[in-house]
Amino acid sequence: MFSMQDLSRKIGVPYYRIVYAHQTGRLPEPSRWKNQRVYDDGDVERAREYFRSCADRAERSEGNEGTQP
Repeated sequence: MFSMQDLSRKIGVPYYRIVYAHQTGRLPEPSRWKNQRVYDDGDVERAREYFRSCADRAERSEGNEGTQP
């Protein structure tokens, strides 16, 4: 089990982006223990994949700047 701080370090994303992804429903809420989010290996992989896809979309959109009339 990992804390949000651990997750943030593991996937290289600031904690506030993880919180925002949870609040907006883009990343499922993990289990809680004593009112703290706790992440298992599956949660880590889901978060890693979500933020990787966000980065991929950002790269693609940056590459298309100035190409449309």
